Amino acid sequence: MSNKMYNAMKQTSQIWLPLMAALYFGLGNIWGFPKVEEVIGSITVIDTALGTVVTALAHQYKKLGVGYGGELNVVETDETGIVAMQLDVSNDPEVLAKQDEVTFKVNRGVNPEAS
Repeated sequence: MSNKMYNAMKQTSQIWLPLMAALYFGLGNIWGFPKVEEVIGSITVIDTALGTVVTALAHQYKKLGVGYGGELNVVETDETGIVAMQLDVSNDPEVLAKQDEVTFKVNRGVNPEAS
């Protein structure tokens, strides 16, 4: 599945379906729209199913490590206050170069020279 498709599914489940349900609920009660409970219930069931699929895909994606780049170690030096960083890439650079997005775990207070 492409990142674009995944992001569209995620946005639909987290933003658009809940927005539609809230709008229909609010306006339906004010203006007397038909079958408010049935419409809200249907949207909620669809949203729950889609959210479950998105969550499962996210876990699978994370388990495969495809978008995981490694760790970014950050430390502020005591003497100068300058922030030093070290990037530890744990995945194959060729795999990372093909990704639209890559995540790194940020470790604060780590001495980059000790790693």
